[in-house]
Amino acid sequence: MRQPDTSIYEAFMRGDSVGSLAKRFKLDKSQIKKVINRVGTERNSTKPEVLHELHATTAHTGRNI
Repeated sequence: MRQPDTSIYEAFMRGDSVGSLAKRFKLDKSQIKKVINRVGTERNSTKPEVLHELHATTAHTGRNI
């Protein structure tokens, strides 16, 4: 992923419309949609590993019953 791609994805997730992103980044709406789909897919494929690792490191230190 490149920095503009992640910026587009983050702006879309904050609620910016595809049209406003297309104007801001000077791309077509179809290109913006492709970037959003690609970045979303890449983030979903790596996200479970990170969540699993964080869970394993915090579970041992955070719970004292």
